[in-house]
Amino acid sequence: MTHYWRQITVMIVGALFMILIAWFFIGNAKKDTEAFNITEALRTAAISNKDDSARIQPGAFYLDQVSFEKEFEQTIKKQPFYAKKTVKVTFNYLKEADNKGIKGIRAYVESDGSIDEATCILSTPEGG
Repeated sequence: MTHYWRQITVMIVGALFMILIAWFFIGNAKKDTEAFNITEALRTAAISNKDDSARIQPGAFYLDQVSFEKEFEQTIKKQPFYAKKTVKVTFNYLKEADNKGIKGIRAYVESDGSIDEATCILSTPEGG
């Protein structure tokens, strides 16, 4: 009879172990998806708000920062993870040497005490 109790105990411990592993991987997949969504929203907003009206030098990326920030915040607030939360977004722009063009953007999205960040490197082909 004790042989069956050992088997049942091992099965219960194994099932709990499998549940913990599944919970860990689901949590990681969710976090990776959120980070990917933020990065893609950052890229999309940057490309759609590229300022092509200015005469630019080859390889420089000019951005309409006001409309970019507004569009990015609206896109983030539409995400299911951030839909019902208070969201604060801050940006860090990596400027070109002449302080006119932008090389990259880092966005920080803060909600409920956690901070997620995304980085987008912007470049255009050299030579037009």
